[in-house]
Amino acid sequence: MSHSHSTTTLFVATDFIEKKTATNDSKQSTTNTRNTNTNHNNNNKQQQPPPTQPLSKNQEALKLRKFPRTWVPLASVYELDPDRPTPLEFLGQKFVGYKQTPEGGPIEDDWIVVDDACPHRSVPLSEGRIERNSTAFSNHQDDATTTTTTSPISTIQCSYHGWEFDGRPQHGNGACVRIPQVSPEQETAALRSPKARVRAYSVRVYKNVLWFWPWPDVDVVQFALQHYPEGHPEGIMETIARDTPHPTTYTRDLPYGWDTLLENLIDPAHIPFAHHNLQGKRDDAIPIEMTVPESLGGFGTELFDSSLDSERNGHNSTNGNGHNSTHNDLNNHRNGHDSNHNSNAKPDTASGTSAKRLGEAGFFFEWQDRTMGKHRGGIAEFKGPYGIGYEGFFYPSKEEADTARGTHVANKRKTKETKQTQKQPSLLVSSNDDSSEHEHETKDQKKEELRVFQLGVLCIPTKPGWSRAIIMAGGSAKQPKQKQKPKPKQNDHAKDLSSISNANAQLESTTTNAAAAAADDNHNNNETENAKPKKKKKKSLIMIIFGLLPPWIIHTLSNKFLDSDLAFLHYQEQERLRHSSSSSNHNNNNNNNSNNNNNNNHGYYMPAQADRCIAALRQWLPLYTDYLGGGPTNRTYTLPPPITDRTQLFDRYHQHTSHCKHCQTGLEIVTNKIPKMAKLGIVVSLLISHVVRTKALYSLLAKMVALSCWGLLGLLRKIEPAFKVGEFKHYQNH
Repeated sequence: MSHSHSTTTLFVATDFIEKKTATNDSKQSTTNTRNTNTNHNNNNKQQQPPPTQPLSKNQEALKLRKFPRTWVPLASVYELDPDRPTPLEFLGQKFVGYKQTPEGGPIEDDWIVVDDACPHRSVPLSEGRIERNSTAFSNHQDDATTTTTTSPISTIQCSYHGWEFDGRPQHGNGACVRIPQVSPEQETAALRSPKARVRAYSVRVYKNVLWFWPWPDVDVVQFALQHYPEGHPEGIMETIARDTPHPTTYTRDLPYGWDTLLENLIDPAHIPFAHHNLQGKRDDAIPIEMTVPESLGGFGTELFDSSLDSERNGHNSTNGNGHNSTHNDLNNHRNGHDSNHNSNAKPDTASGTSAKRLGEAGFFFEWQDRTMGKHRGGIAEFKGPYGIGYEGFFYPSKEEADTARGTHVANKRKTKETKQTQKQPSLLVSSNDDSSEHEHETKDQKKEELRVFQLGVLCIPTKPGWSRAIIMAGGSAKQPKQKQKPKPKQNDHAKDLSSISNANAQLESTTTNAAAAAADDNHNNNETENAKPKKKKKKSLIMIIFGLLPPWIIHTLSNKFLDSDLAFLHYQEQERLRHSSSSSNHNNNNNNNSNNNNNNNHGYYMPAQADRCIAALRQWLPLYTDYLGGGPTNRTYTLPPPITDRTQLFDRYHQHTSHCKHCQTGLEIVTNKIPKMAKLGIVVSLLISHVVRTKALYSLLAKMVALSCWGLLGLLRKIEPAFKVGEFKHYQNH
């Protein structure tokens, strides 16, 4: 683990720095050339650098938000149409994503994200088009000089007046490259204006997910050097899509907020009822055993002392009378041992808990339940601020599940503490307990024989009352053949890194520490890794069948699953906000963060252990975000009016199909291609039947073919609505 994280840290850091180096080298070379020409033509003239680009409206808005500064997931490139400028949203701000090349090329460099507004007249660029191999006059403005190229590039073109923009961060950086309405002389001056630019963002593709860096107040290179893997795609996705580098996905925009989406996914107790006959049965419901959520730490700073406390020394204590056990257990756990370690922590006025009890990176807990008649147990994680991950096992009996109770969270604590000591070698405490290692090895061997349960979801706050879920389907997407970038030599790396004076010292320190950690880890674990090669997991019959189906069929089935709790989640948050607002007005609390933050549990009565994760999430949200109000600008949290038209509430087309290339293909097949073939088959079959009417057998076969085609048309008419609108009525789900 250390070796992988160390090498990836170097890759992430050097990748950004190499791009900056290339830009700086280009600046220096062009500056020298232009200075030579300037001196040759007029020694008295001095070249004036162009003005820097101001913050865009999106950046100005995000700079004021209280929200973790991490890489932000936007969409799944597995589902995006590479030839379409796709509209994307994050925290109420609008962006557009597109692919630099239709196919091939390095994945990391191919996708581009810019603001979804043309600087000319604020028309959304997502309504535009991709101009492939554009030969527009490219006037790339940067901090020091202006370079001119005429090589073909892919630009995003505004369909209102034809302005074109080069969104490549390491090249055009959002520069306008064509204004058809002005003369060439006027165009040269107009293109140099910073007002002609559209803001372009640093982009990465990891695990088939498109990530971008929208924060103007935190430098992405420094973040890569100082904080890893927390806040990076590798850290957030660590337990969400572990088995494959290119997972298949299913994305849905949902008509309820980000906090409601997180709350729903972190809650295993709703499965038997909300997804009855889909992922379980109502009869599966049993008392769920859940440990008190524990912190995953912070981004760069561990906020939770991992010393043993009363909860970790023994089993979960249950409240005998069954009342308020969730809040009592959680508060006692947090106010007891933890407050001694955080004497300066401010209390959370809503619960009386320590404000630094939960770290910014999220929390984890162990749970045990029953689904589809089988007992299961494992670890669930909230990988703040976007990821929800489950890793567990199905057990043959309740007794075996009870025997394994506590081992999941113990292994998670051990992994977490190992990562902490690797970051802080001075605090490293070695353990040579061979019996403990043997015990873990024996348990791991038993677990290999159990059926594994995994679920990973990315939850994105798009706009008030809406959120996006990217579900990792578990399969492996087929990747097109791509041109690989040549690997630079070590000397080239050193030369590139040394040219950036501001980051050189920090990078050198990072390189030294990472190399040392990798060497130590490789030395300690080399024999174990070589002696115990991992066996490839055999795919189940269901997974094999699903792997043969086209993605659009799987997506239509997935739509049904999210339909099953969509309606009551939409109305739930409307009711919760009503309770929160009325309580806030009643209390008249003057706390700056009390604008709905401290009242976000009003209307909730949570007496069970299964509610512990919800209480933890509801306390995490106001600590690190202003999503529910408050923050530096004392935001007011509002929701759009409730959707009463169920065809709009279950609008699958706009929530999924419209931005999924697979379902667009499936819809085209179902509504156009197959119907044309079926109609042609009817006509041809009837003609053949007429021609061979004297031969009864052939005539009958032709009529049967025509009848089959007619039936196929009827079937397709029933399949088509699955792409466009859904519905789910629990009173009919017996």
